[in-house]
Amino acid sequence: MTSSALQMTHPGTRRLSDVAKYLVTPPGIVGSDWLRLRKTLRVKLGVTFDRWQDGAAQLVLARGADGKLVTTVGGVGMSIPRQVGKTYLFAGVLFTLSQAQPGLLTLWTSHHAVTTDQTFLAMQGFANRPRVQPHVKQVFRGSGTQEVRFHNGSRILFGARECGFGRGIPGVDVEVFDEAQILSERALQNMLASMNRSRLGLHCYVGTPPKPTDNSEAFTRMRTEALSGEATDLVWIECGADDDCDLDDRAQWRKANASMPKWTPETSLLRLRKKLDPDGFRREALGIWPSGNWAVFDVARWVSLEDMAAGPPSRVALVIDVAPYRAAAAIGVAGDGVDGKTLVMVYTGEGIGWVAGKVAELTAGRDIAEVGLCAGEARGLAGDLTREGIVFRNMPAHEVAASCTAFQGAVSDGVVAHVGQPELDIAVANARTRRSGDAETWDRRFPTDISALVAAAGAYHRWAQQEAPMPAIY
Repeated sequence: MTSSALQMTHPGTRRLSDVAKYLVTPPGIVGSDWLRLRKTLRVKLGVTFDRWQDGAAQLVLARGADGKLVTTVGGVGMSIPRQVGKTYLFAGVLFTLSQAQPGLLTLWTSHHAVTTDQTFLAMQGFANRPRVQPHVKQVFRGSGTQEVRFHNGSRILFGARECGFGRGIPGVDVEVFDEAQILSERALQNMLASMNRSRLGLHCYVGTPPKPTDNSEAFTRMRTEALSGEATDLVWIECGADDDCDLDDRAQWRKANASMPKWTPETSLLRLRKKLDPDGFRREALGIWPSGNWAVFDVARWVSLEDMAAGPPSRVALVIDVAPYRAAAAIGVAGDGVDGKTLVMVYTGEGIGWVAGKVAELTAGRDIAEVGLCAGEARGLAGDLTREGIVFRNMPAHEVAASCTAFQGAVSDGVVAHVGQPELDIAVANARTRRSGDAETWDRRFPTDISALVAAAGAYHRWAQQEAPMPAIY
């Protein structure tokens, strides 16, 4: 960091690279708007960042050689525990941007209305700071009309996604998704359309590690893409303690929380330790992804099994799975890979109307060991497959459960390979299991679609079990 950067930050505080557990940046960064704007933060607004916050702001506004933000497509993701200073960080960035760019329109959205209200109160306090207030024309406090309006026409609007906030608002330049761990793909699609005409196109996702019941599709996918190395167009900043740490280790508390002890006293963490259960404390206070009691796969292990150079096997087993309510479907493919491993691939799509045609395409002129239908809603495709002349076998519930166990073992033992498909990576990261009788099987009660994983696991299991095929059903 340059000497000028140090002058704009609190001396003695840690750098972002020292604070972050994981720090993923895209290639091709040639500069950052923040190097110009942070003088506005200090001189005009009278606000000073810690060094890690200054580093984060540089990445939020980093640009490439084409002059665009390097995160225009993928966005900025930040997984950060409670009480670290993320609201202060984004308040500083947004107020600085709003003051420097007349007419800028920003949406700040949380999932819950109560969180939005709490954030807005913090923003009111920021707007009332002595050197910030002269730039603010008015603060609107009414229900559904929470807004900070600047003299230059810039606006920051606040609202809750659970109340439908953000849909249909044109001309948005910046979107901050607070509580990003509760953000569905549908809600994300509805809101991102508001930025289609923006020349800035800054979208940020900030949250804590999700609970098993959170609808965390978008945030989990973003993290998976970042840590797997698949993404080249996003920034991912993750702060957290060691995954296997002692929950009462004060050094781990300080590792997870860069604001301790200068801004956040130890008593704040002690309060969370007392009030939250162990899993809640790992997520909320220590930023640990995910809580060990529901993580089915080791994501790092899964990523290590990627073989991007692998081609489709010549002889394969196919298994079809359909998501609840027939919202999507997946065709899992498994066959011999290299080095004795079984290669798995998937084909996915919305709805089920495409499946039979795709299976016919995949089986035409190829040596197919088996085509299987998973138990459940996939059975509804029997007629479509029959009309295509495809011979298939039903895969009963106990076989699906067996494939769940078998696939977990295959990943753990490293005897399976994949080609790095995002839809399969996401399903692996989001997988949950439950007990069904004496067996462990996939848990489909959560919102995240794991049909890609169910199909891939089924295909792997049936490929491995070719010496004992199931009776054919025509």
